Amino acid sequence: MRLILEDGLTTQLNPAGIGQYTLRLYQALQSHAVESIGAEEALDVRLYRHPYLGRKYHRVLRRLLYLTWLNLVAPTQHAAAGIDVVHFTNFYIPFWRKSWRRAGYVATIHDLVPWTVPQTLPEKAVRFHKWTVKWAIQCADQIITPTETVKKEILEWLPGVRREKVVACCYTYRHHNQIEPDGSANRDSKQNRYFLFVGTLERRKNVVTLVRAFSMLLKGSGRRDLLLWLIGKQGFGFDEIKAAIREEALGDCVRIGGYVEQSQIGLVYNSALALIMPSLYEGFGIPVLEGMWHGTPVIASDIPVFREIAGDAALFYGLPLDRNGLASSMERVLLDADLCTELTTRGRAHAARFSSNRVATEHLAAYEHLLKDAGQRRFALPV
Repeated sequence: MRLILEDGLTTQLNPAGIGQYTLRLYQALQSHAVESIGAEEALDVRLYRHPYLGRKYHRVLRRLLYLTWLNLVAPTQHAAAGIDVVHFTNFYIPFWRKSWRRAGYVATIHDLVPWTVPQTLPEKAVRFHKWTVKWAIQCADQIITPTETVKKEILEWLPGVRREKVVACCYTYRHHNQIEPDGSANRDSKQNRYFLFVGTLERRKNVVTLVRAFSMLLKGSGRRDLLLWLIGKQGFGFDEIKAAIREEALGDCVRIGGYVEQSQIGLVYNSALALIMPSLYEGFGIPVLEGMWHGTPVIASDIPVFREIAGDAALFYGLPLDRNGLASSMERVLLDADLCTELTTRGRAHAARFSSNRVATEHLAAYEHLLKDAGQRRFALPV
């Protein structure tokens, strides 16, 4: 089977979120391709990085150039190369397709933010994302979602979509060759003095509630030796986060950092008191599993997708905007060593279920189903 992952420039320009999903899926599929030698037909998976679209272009021009290539050049290239499946991991899909050698189109819809929490996006972004998602769902032969929660939302918010067209395939939270974490790390060390947030610093992630809850924790305990570390790029609503930090007079108690290299992220997780995920809405939530795998207790808002991917391995504090509940949960982690040990044990065991092999197997099953329907069965799934 010849497969192309088309990522919409995310692996080149945005190493977080969709970019990480694409890279890790590519690595998982490559690993399967090596292990499947001798199968019915070898798996040939490719990831095109678009080297001609560097950072020298303005983002608007870069997007226009990419969409021009995607619509005018890509279909011909796919047809000439005999590609069986094109997986659009960022749901940008061409407006037309070559009829004489038509590859199957798969699109990943990561979430339905424009429908569920439109107030967390600029108005223009809501319109653009709604249009692109609707087009992807209409044009693609198969839709992949990261969770059953998003699959259910698509069927509810977009009536007319065939249930069998939408398949839930999980993400993985680590690179295929990433080193196993050191389970002997001492989580009671006095160096573990910060709470951690990982993700885009935007309104949807509900970071303002986290800042307010952290301030309540400091005032209630009378302590000033604790830190809140916010790791991620700035997004829509970042000014609101900065304003909350000023209003709470937190000063040096809050540290804001950008992207952390994968070689360092394990140390950042392992040295944290807890990972806090207060999101208003998510499609998956890679940091939840990433934190668990590194033995970090996870405190999360009680939303459906976190219940699905975290199970009983996270501490749910209540509805996303409940700053009192969040502050109380942070205090519990701070004072209850037994609770932290339990969350660490459960978290590592739970995160292990989201392996690279599982990701490859579930996605390959989706491609297999698509090709089987088209009468083009090309490869054998692992036993």
